[in-house]
Amino acid sequence: MEQYSHCPACNSLWHYKEIPKEYHENYSPPYYYSRVIAYQTWESDRTLYYVCPDCGARFDLMGQQINDK
Repeated sequence: MEQYSHCPACNSLWHYKEIPKEYHENYSPPYYYSRVIAYQTWESDRTLYYVCPDCGARFDLMGQQINDK
């Protein structure tokens, strides 16, 4: 989901604050803190899906919206 800066469902901004230049060596582009929520479990030890903090839409690891129907 690093390729997205906005929610594909509601278009809210996920990148909200730039990471200071002196810390860029510790991060990869884009150099912004993200608001998107990654859901993980101890059992799987990996990210299962992402959630938009504004609209609650869920997305798989490739950025495709998950329909909860």
